[in-house]
Amino acid sequence: MSRRKVRRDLGRRTMSGIIRLAIEGIQRMNDDPYDGESPLRINAFIHTVVLSGDWKTWKVDWDRIWKYFGDFYRDPNFVPSDRMPNYEKKWIGHRQKYKIILFTNRTNKYCAPYLMEIHMRENSSMTDLKNLLGDISSFLPTWKVSRVDYTLDIFCYDQEAARRLFRHIKRNSYIPYKRRIKLYAEKGVEWGDETRMNIVYRISDVNFYERGPDNKKVKDHWLMKDIDRVRLEYSASRRTLSKHGITKIIDLIKNPKFYNINEGIYEFRCFRGSKKLPEVWEKYPTPDEDGNMGAFQLEVMGHPDKVKNIHQYITDIGEFDVLKSSLINEMKMFDSIWGV
Repeated sequence: MSRRKVRRDLGRRTMSGIIRLAIEGIQRMNDDPYDGESPLRINAFIHTVVLSGDWKTWKVDWDRIWKYFGDFYRDPNFVPSDRMPNYEKKWIGHRQKYKIILFTNRTNKYCAPYLMEIHMRENSSMTDLKNLLGDISSFLPTWKVSRVDYTLDIFCYDQEAARRLFRHIKRNSYIPYKRRIKLYAEKGVEWGDETRMNIVYRISDVNFYERGPDNKKVKDHWLMKDIDRVRLEYSASRRTLSKHGITKIIDLIKNPKFYNINEGIYEFRCFRGSKKLPEVWEKYPTPDEDGNMGAFQLEVMGHPDKVKNIHQYITDIGEFDVLKSSLINEMKMFDSIWGV
């Protein structure tokens, strides 16, 4: 056996063991980490729904919004260019189970008169969201769904397990045809650092990030010591929702189509069969715009001119199969329970 083949086999076995260790850090439903038959603890839910108003009814809608929600307050620190450049004013309404953000006074004639963001809190349920959407649909029947954040939380046994899982999800995730890639808060991170904020990895409209409980959030982030899960979140646009038959609020209430819309997004891949591409255990040196590296998605983008038909060398990482199947099961379960 050649030295190169020995090195390759050793590298693959080593990385296989490292990935398996990351998967083993995910909590089991019966809290027994050694029970391989117990399902992984994953929670599928809709975190955010964005609704857009109708110009035909905008005057009436304004009165209806205030009659239903009542105590909005204007955000004095809102800077449109930082958050929502097409609107001048931001209003916030806090409730026990959710938060409503309303954007008004649009500056772009092509935008809707109002944009409403519904952010569900951690203590809310699927029924809470369905009931809220039903109420809004009754008094704002012409409003449309502009975005839905489909979310999957993967709970881990401790902060180090979450950190390890995130690192390998970031490294090995691959979404075809997505080219906007960015890693946030990576620089300055050192081994054993307990004070840094969580890291966010973004592939176009999909976010992967370390996270903790809502009540331990610090300025929209979490300290490393409070991390207990990895969140996967796909922000489905109006165009994507429309393709799946979700246009008005009532369409979302009838069927959110969690599985259909998220199918195929969460894949874990590596290269195999090319001497020009890095092996699964080797460094991924292609950087994003800030110089951060270590992601398979970046490598696919960084090599097309050097390797012809690069996609023929892309293959699944089998060690992730248990996580992938668990994610799919949770998506399908969400749709099933929603319809009851």
